[in-house]
Amino acid sequence: MFGLRTKKQLTTKYSPYFLMFGREARYPSEIPKEYKITEDMVTKIISNEDVCEGLQSQEVVYAEVTKNVRTTQDKIRRGKAKRGEEDSFQVGDLVLRKNVRQEQRKGGKLDADMLGPLKIVELEGKSADLVSEKGKRTLKVNIDQLTHYFQPEERVPAKLKNLSASCKGPSAPPVSPPPCEGPSAPPVSPPPCEGPSAPPVSPPPCEGPSAPPVSPPPCEGPSLVQSCCDPENGE
Repeated sequence: MFGLRTKKQLTTKYSPYFLMFGREARYPSEIPKEYKITEDMVTKIISNEDVCEGLQSQEVVYAEVTKNVRTTQDKIRRGKAKRGEEDSFQVGDLVLRKNVRQEQRKGGKLDADMLGPLKIVELEGKSADLVSEKGKRTLKVNIDQLTHYFQPEERVPAKLKNLSASCKGPSAPPVSPPPCEGPSAPPVSPPPCEGPSAPPVSPPPCEGPSAPPVSPPPCEGPSLVQSCCDPENGE
């Protein structure tokens, strides 16, 4: 924490320690070994109640800090507009938040650069309230730390893409052979039959017995003509 408090910030151009106490911090290595702090010395310093020169010009320093912050913000906006990332956020948009904690501490190189996706639930000026998928709410986030979130497309290997493209494309027309440039060859006639022609083949005879002729059924009613061999008539 001591290193963060005494480091000059890129936005304000001052260290947080200087803005708080009006002077830069003294490191333990800067104090002489023979320097001893006694109770009388502390009492004497407190009785003087001298105000540091930095605290006397604190208003001027704060005005300069405000100017530096606005200059940095304008520079960021120009860069985002040049890349086509203007601040066109609306309530309900899904965004990614910059992982500021990763820049403020050592290590964490494997952490994600952007956090999210998060949903904007309230937007006021340059600050936005965000809600994560689990319902965790984050208040007053500067929109300069946000970027739009786009649903990633499904990753398909290049081989499968090429294969699907070849299947969907139109089939190639059949390739006809090139025309013959020389004179066409005469048609070849079959050779004449040299031997005697074969006799026609007749179907084989029926091997089973022939069916008897079918006689018509006898007349059931009385016949009009009597038979000549009727025994009753004796003829």
